[in-house]
Amino acid sequence: MRSLDQASAQPQALQGAALALLTLMISLGTFMEILDITIANVAVASIAGDLGVSPQQGTAIISSYSIACAVSLPLTGWLARRFGEVRVFVIAVCAFTAASLLAALSNSLEMLVSMRLLQGLAGGPLLPLSQTLLLRCYPPQKRGQAMGLWAMVVVVAPVIGPVLGGFLVDRVHWSWLFLINGPAGVAVAYTVWKLMRSRESACHPVRLDLVGVCLLVVGVACLQWVLEHGREEDWFESPNVIAMTVIALLSIAYFVAWSWNEKEAVVDLSLLKGVQYTTGVSMLTIGFMTYYATVVVFPLWLLLVMGYNTVQAGLAIAPIAIFNLVFSPLVGRNIHRLNPQYLSLLSFSLLAVISFWNSTFTLEAGYWEIIMPRLLQGFGMAIFFIPIQSYMLAGIANDRLAAATGFSNFARMLGAALGAAIGVSAWDRWAAEAYVELGSRLNALDTTTIDYLSSIRQLGIEGSGELAIAERLVFAQAYMMATNRFFYACGVIFALMALGLVVTWAWRPPWGRRPALSPHAAKHG
Repeated sequence: MRSLDQASAQPQALQGAALALLTLMISLGTFMEILDITIANVAVASIAGDLGVSPQQGTAIISSYSIACAVSLPLTGWLARRFGEVRVFVIAVCAFTAASLLAALSNSLEMLVSMRLLQGLAGGPLLPLSQTLLLRCYPPQKRGQAMGLWAMVVVVAPVIGPVLGGFLVDRVHWSWLFLINGPAGVAVAYTVWKLMRSRESACHPVRLDLVGVCLLVVGVACLQWVLEHGREEDWFESPNVIAMTVIALLSIAYFVAWSWNEKEAVVDLSLLKGVQYTTGVSMLTIGFMTYYATVVVFPLWLLLVMGYNTVQAGLAIAPIAIFNLVFSPLVGRNIHRLNPQYLSLLSFSLLAVISFWNSTFTLEAGYWEIIMPRLLQGFGMAIFFIPIQSYMLAGIANDRLAAATGFSNFARMLGAALGAAIGVSAWDRWAAEAYVELGSRLNALDTTTIDYLSSIRQLGIEGSGELAIAERLVFAQAYMMATNRFFYACGVIFALMALGLVVTWAWRPPWGRRPALSPHAAKHG
């Protein structure tokens, strides 16, 4: 135990303007990292054309970042124990900023992909460490408020990314996708180091688990590659996808077996022995997987089927952020007075209703009809993310927070990747099935077809023109049917999650009103 002299030598807790400034800068660092996951998605074609490569080759800009981030994220706990949380965060911000500036100056695809790899490696630890530093700086009774601010950034940033990316590409140049990180990165690194260097966490000479690192890197990299490229390669019809999947599964299985009882494992899997933490991670992963699938499929539907441009599609998604911006801080500030399980039940139920609502859209849906569910979805995510995070981390000791947040964010990110891959693939497959079904009805003897083609001819369109219009209508209607089916499936998943919470009450009482990360739980976690 620390002596009284040592305890008195500890710096005073941050308060007032200093704490507000630190919160702003840490949130900005989080926002910057998450933004770079989605901001380049809408710019792949422009970047590829400028660098003289095909759009298919240009997708490496996205996959390189995702793979590198997925590899470095689980290593956060070990890095924090070995070098200190503040030091790792500041170095990661500096490396991320430098890679961003070099990415903006890239004149070849090879250089840009290399810088995106470095961005991802540096960006991985930023997300869990930002959460850890915020929790450390706030007193236990106000940690829910910190979680509310952090969760708000995590949910809002992926929504703003495509909107901001489309604007910068259309109005300026793709290099500004990365240049905007420069001033933000410098401000974040300087401020956090200035305010937190005297509050560094304890460092331990923990040896590097090389076996665990190699298994983790191979397993995660191969799995991320499958999720990124599986759709292009027609999934398990491709030998490459089969081979990479087998390597990924074997590597991850050996990694779990190796790390489960390893005292100095690179990822602390002993956290999963706690029912509370494991339950929270599971719900967080499934919930975010379903949510992120909707975030990816929804704009594709607007762009491909409804005829929206990039900016219009982004503005249609943006209302998710409105209620989230309003309610996340309120929920976080009052989380110690609320029952997290009841909030989660309300969230899952609301998200299920919204998904079922989305499944009733038609090709004639107007703009306001489309964005109304997005407003409510923002509220649903505000009361989903914060209660689960607070409950999940309530029993974790301070010296294990970096490992706990690192693994939970890795699981959440993996869930998002799974959601995007499965969601888009299912959407495409259902659209193909609907296209075949609708196409079979278009024949010369079908009265509906005859009436429709007659109405087209009355507009002066005949021959191949009328068939092209009919085919375009079948295409749009097929994807509309697939969209309805997709959102209905998401509604079922959210409804099952709500039902699962109710069923668990039969053998485990509701979580009760417990302060987020109570001192007792933190001490004995």
